[in-house]
Amino acid sequence: MSLERKSIPLLDWLSRTGRNINRGMAAWIARLRAGRSGTERRGPTASEPVFNARRGVWEFETRSEYLWGKNLTAVLLPDDFDRSRKYPVVYLLPVEEGSETQYGDSIALARGMDAHNRYGAIFAAPTFDTLPWYGSHATNPLIRHDEYMVRDLVPMIEQRWPTTGTAEGRLLIGFSKSGCGAFTLMARHPEVFGYAASWDAPLMLGPEGYGCFSTDRHFGTREQFSRYLVPGLLRANAAEFTGRTRLVVAGANLFGDWPKGHYAGVNHTAEAHVYMEGLGIRHSYLGDVYAEHAWNEIWMRPVLDALLELAREQ
Repeated sequence: MSLERKSIPLLDWLSRTGRNINRGMAAWIARLRAGRSGTERRGPTASEPVFNARRGVWEFETRSEYLWGKNLTAVLLPDDFDRSRKYPVVYLLPVEEGSETQYGDSIALARGMDAHNRYGAIFAAPTFDTLPWYGSHATNPLIRHDEYMVRDLVPMIEQRWPTTGTAEGRLLIGFSKSGCGAFTLMARHPEVFGYAASWDAPLMLGPEGYGCFSTDRHFGTREQFSRYLVPGLLRANAAEFTGRTRLVVAGANLFGDWPKGHYAGVNHTAEAHVYMEGLGIRHSYLGDVYAEHAWNEIWMRPVLDALLELAREQ
């Protein structure tokens, strides 16, 4: 058995537990995982898309140096899909690890809502083999979700289906931790993504929130976690969002003053709204959209309406 095969359990454990490892070991793991000894970047690989008739979506598996193993992406196309057209892509950001659906199935919901036909858009639902917070671990090279999204997944989608190929045609939507993810991806990469929507998310978490919701496993250190906090990113990049409206802030359910001990405010959504107004950041605010804290049509329909309306207005 090869060294690479013998090392897989160790690498798997390090990746999935989010253990802190020194930078030298991190670089070695990245090279071993990719099966090479050099430092050059090897692009991602992906299987050919296969149509899943039961789910009504196309599916393909990817392998990237930014993640541990194979990860499935589901793609929903309009019924009248035409390769001569250019489509916007809505990225449905998961809140769970792998293909778990305790909090709903985003792509099944989009299909059930007929969202792909209603909006004339492609919907893409990626998965991640560790709990997604849409950042990068301080030392573990196999937990770099933001780099995977920007450098691997978006190009792979656009190589396989006809899209606008511009930021204006790339939209992000999520709730809870993936609502934060939509905003952090948007704020850190405003040249890649055009619009983002967040529903019922802990947008106003500060450094004291490190450790809740497995943020320690994802980021590795409080310092790294702080680099991805929404308030700081919005303040640092406010100029990107003052000229036109690119953000949707919505939701009311868990994130009033919960989680206890990690947030002293009254309501994350309402306070994010006030905070953004203070920075001059233009945004659509839907503070009273109450629903079960999961993927469901009650919140997703009005938030998608608001998100796609922003894109149509430009």
